[in-house]
Amino acid sequence: LNHIKEKVFVIKMNKREEEKNMNPAMMNKIKKMQRDMLEAQKKLGGIYIRGEGVEQNDKEAARWILLAAEQNDTSSQNVMGFIYHSGRGVEQNYEEAVKWWRLAAEKGNEDAKEALEKLQNE
Repeated sequence: LNHIKEKVFVIKMNKREEEKNMNPAMMNKIKKMQRDMLEAQKKLGGIYIRGEGVEQNDKEAARWILLAAEQNDTSSQNVMGFIYHSGRGVEQNYEEAVKWWRLAAEKGNEDAKEALEKLQNE
């Protein structure tokens, strides 16, 4: 896990500087690594939610899914809506739930749209 955290940190901190100085082939490699990191973050979140091979930990799941959601991944944004709505791993916060669902819904995530509709009908 620390190896993944280090890669995420390096990519985020150096992205702009690297883009200025890199040739197109290297830029493509970096973008692939970023996509791979996003998938790893989503998978780690799911592993912690379900407790697959690790102790089930909602707080750790929320932390990893948030990393993916902050990279504009709509499925992760949708899950963050449910996490905040339920209070699993975070302090329950309906405003945050709506914020994440709206972000995902605005980008076409149907599950987020449905969650917002259900919330309005409650």
